[in-house]
Parts: sequence; C-alpha cells; structure tokens
Amino acid sequence: MSKQPKRSGPKRVEAVNTIVIGETQYLWVPGPLPGANEALAACRQTRGKGSAYSQLKKTWSELVASSAAASKIKPVDRADIKFHWFERDRKRDKDNIRFAAKFVLDGLAKAGVLKGDGWKYVGNLSDKFMHGEPYFGVAVAITRAMDKE
Repeated sequence: MSKQPKRSGPKRVEAVNTIVIGETQYLWVPGPLPGANEALAACRQTRGKGSAYSQLKKTWSELVASSAAASKIKPVDRADIKFHWFERDRKRDKDNIRFAAKFVLDGLAKAGVLKGDGWKYVGNLSDKFMHGEPYFGVAVAITRAMDKE
C-alpha cells in the first residue's frame, strides 16, 4: 500500500447552485405581553413625560434579553422574525397584541442577538395569533435573513 501525501489547509469542496437555508432559533417569552393600550395608558399616566412607558419598555425588553440569554440564542447579522402570539381569549385586538413586538425586538438587540432593530438588521416580520391555549406569551422564530437590505 502506498501512502498518500498529507494535504495541508482546508479540504476543497466543489458545489454548483448550492443554497444555504438559514437556521431557525426559537425563543419563548411568557406573557401576556403589554399591548398598545397598556403602552398608551403608561404615556398618559405621566402626562406625556414618558417615564411610566420607559419603565414598561425597560422591564419587558430586559425580560426578553434575559430569556434570549437563558435560551442561548446565537447572534444573527440580519433576521426574519415570526411572532406566534398566544392569548387567553379574543378580547384584545391583533394590532394591540402585536405592539409588543417592539419590546421583543429591543430585547433581542439588548441581548446581542441583533445588532439593532432597524431595517439593516431586521428583515421580514410576520405574525400568527392563537387563543384559548393553556399558556400565554409569544414564541419567536428567528431565522437568518436571505435577502440583503
């Protein structure tokens, strides 16, 4: 048997028309999260000074950040994000519920999962709403975006 010479460096891989599909990471944030009505009430509470809203935003953004850290969510350069909202019932409107996406995106940025929550780092956003489940909150699916800003 003849010995083959050792190769130095990485192996050469040839591929034609290879498509890399981004991996998806999942995060659960217990809730129910505050909606638009709660945020507006917090703004009115301090006569427009915003301190109650700032505290509300800080509290929920930090909860999301700590949940992301505990779930070991890896950083993503640019992400498509799907929100799966779980509510007790149909009392709150979908647009009211969806307002909490602001807190989720801010928390992901605070945790370092996203570099920011602007157009450059966030691709598509989508929502799905369920009610009557035994648990309440939002399941967040974070997928590396395939498109560039």
